[in-house]
Amino acid sequence: MPVILPAESFNAWTDPALTSASATVELLNNIVTELQFHPVRTLVNYARADRAELIEPFSLS
Repeated sequence: MPVILPAESFNAWTDPALTSASATVELLNNIVTELQFHPVRTLVNYARADRAELIEPFSLS
């Protein structure tokens, strides 16, 4: 299952020295629980597309 962590936890999460179950649980206590969703352009379906507009909200109307 994917885990969405705050940016400040990334280095600790990817540290190969992280082997303690309790330290892992501590990081999981800081997961991001609120996400924002919005429509995006169909351009996101193209692997070669790499532009800022890909993450900008898009109006369906």
